[in-house]
Amino acid sequence: MRVQIIGKGRVGYSLYLFLKDRGFDVEIFSRREGGRILEDGDILFFAVKDREIREVAENFSNLNFSVFCHLSGALSSDILPTKKERASFHPLQAFSRADPKLWEGITVIAEGTEGALNVLEEFSESLSLKMKKIQKDKKVIYHAAAVMLSNLIYVPLLGAERLFSEIGIDREDYGKLLRTSVENFLNYGKGGITGPIFRGDWETVELHKKNLKGIEGEIYTKLSELLVKLL
Repeated sequence: MRVQIIGKGRVGYSLYLFLKDRGFDVEIFSRREGGRILEDGDILFFAVKDREIREVAENFSNLNFSVFCHLSGALSSDILPTKKERASFHPLQAFSRADPKLWEGITVIAEGTEGALNVLEEFSESLSLKMKKIQKDKKVIYHAAAVMLSNLIYVPLLGAERLFSEIGIDREDYGKLLRTSVENFLNYGKGGITGPIFRGDWETVELHKKNLKGIEGEIYTKLSELLVKLL
């Protein structure tokens, strides 16, 4: 397949490297750094900020690609030129760096026109990606869930790190606890929960709350209340 990527952020550049490693005919272009632009091909990916997608796609609407596709998690394919076979194609992955290995074997969430999805399905299969189709009106909910899992989860992580650091305990010490907790969730869902709230040890919970101040106290109290509701 012949692929053009517009945008050279972490997601776009890691996709470029991933495709390059697998022998794709792929080019990448950024407005700041330049680059080569193919006149035609199979898939034209827009890997730019959400607020820029519509304008950038219109600017490149003269290119003759089979599919116009953006990588936004929250926006649907409707933002792309309507005369094109179009889709959104969002990797269910956290890109803290432009590492092509982050694309290996991941799930990608897609919606769009039938022709575009057929091309992207073939594209995904050739790369051993798991493509799941969703309705375009569900994208915002999907992306909010992804943000909870990849971004908002940092609230308790950073809070706990601050508390641990005060008493000389570092990530190497509590890394096993964190990994076990994640594995418990992945393997058992709600059934993997442990700790005083699960056991109903409310005196312990109150003792924690009395001894925690500032933002850490807010995190503990609010998340405890929400966990009770979820349970």
